[in-house]
Amino acid sequence: MIDTMALDKEANRQSGFNHPPIDPHNSIRLLRVQPNGPSPATYTFEIVPLQHLRNTSYKALSYTWGSATSPSDIHTITIASQPFAIRTNLFNFLTTFSQQLRPSDEPQLLFIDALCIDQLSPSERTAQIPHMSRIYRHASTVIAWLGLPAPNLSLGSLNPHTPPTAWSPAAIAAFHHLSHSPYWSRVWIVQEILLASRMTVHCGTYTFPLALFSGSEIKGDGFRRGRCQSPAERVVAHRLRVALKPEPDKLGEMAGGMEEMVAALRRPVNRSVAYQSHVPDGLMDVMGKFGGLGCVDARDKLYGFLGILNERTRRMVRADYGRGVGFAFEQAYRVGLLDGTEDGAMRWDRTCAEELRAVFGLGKEETEPIEERVKKELEWERWLEEVRFERMWAGQYGLGGRVVSLKEWQRLKGEEREDILREKEKWLSPQKRPGRLLREKTALVLRRKKGI
Repeated sequence: MIDTMALDKEANRQSGFNHPPIDPHNSIRLLRVQPNGPSPATYTFEIVPLQHLRNTSYKALSYTWGSATSPSDIHTITIASQPFAIRTNLFNFLTTFSQQLRPSDEPQLLFIDALCIDQLSPSERTAQIPHMSRIYRHASTVIAWLGLPAPNLSLGSLNPHTPPTAWSPAAIAAFHHLSHSPYWSRVWIVQEILLASRMTVHCGTYTFPLALFSGSEIKGDGFRRGRCQSPAERVVAHRLRVALKPEPDKLGEMAGGMEEMVAALRRPVNRSVAYQSHVPDGLMDVMGKFGGLGCVDARDKLYGFLGILNERTRRMVRADYGRGVGFAFEQAYRVGLLDGTEDGAMRWDRTCAEELRAVFGLGKEETEPIEERVKKELEWERWLEEVRFERMWAGQYGLGGRVVSLKEWQRLKGEEREDILREKEKWLSPQKRPGRLLREKTALVLRRKKGI
């Protein structure tokens, strides 16, 4: 279904633009940019099988789409002799990128989602989403495009190699502009940044290292915060970790008097070293931190994070743009219940639902049928009954059997579940195994004693 407010999509539908056909499950398109000297660059598509992506030299663009609600938001370029409508921010990038190419340069390959994926085909979008992590991970460089600089802004005064304490007022203003750009408020940039093997930040013709926005400096005497947290730092430093590294012991190599030796002993024996963690994230952690970021399609609040989630979660989620927001909520709720009950959290179903409703912008009346269906599928009530029983028994006598998480409960086979139930019965009666009735009666007595 075409968004009536997206004039670029409507223009491309009316013009009948034809993307070169691909198998969206096994290949992608890359935009080939051929420099033409003073003339505008020539654009064509090149099809690359996913298995060859690692050995292909290309750059991937990370940017905000921007609005397409008025004719002034739309610009037309030519791809393979066909007119193609794009939005202002992408037009500004292509213009700047092409102007920086020299006639003698080799053609450049770019991955740009608005161009390389047929946005008018929900089935192709659905098939290409799982490949985003691979595309951004294998790109030689990921370009973070912040747009054109604001007027009267002195970006040239911002030297990334100068300590923030030595920045001039003009450099501070430039950094504030860059680190508070609308770019950092978009859902999709989170995985594009965290998955990139190399990334540079571009604003007009100026280029900056991504590390400039991590909000930290690593020095020999420890980990220091150079700036207050900005929207950029919130994303860039998400997986930043600090470890202590022993300093070389030079005491035995020193020659000098007692003062030099005492000074050496007072120096730190460890120094802080920052590194980027590659441990995948949990869904609810990501939702809690980045769920408020913006996107046009609410379903992207789930699908836009798939690349940084753990493998088990990715297997449980199917990106499907042919189905509504409720389907995305259902998948997220299922994962949330399984991941959030590792410690036997009895009220997690309510907390999880409330958090996800806020993320997806859904009302309680819309999600309650979905919640009930998922809990029935996962046998939530039966698992919850076992948790309640074990907690009451442990609280009364300091004893308890085996409490399993909902995730583990789902993996157990019928016989294994019965083994757990029989193990619980042993705690009730050492002489014999009572039946279900005795166990329920014992639980009732315990509740009455506690005044429940």
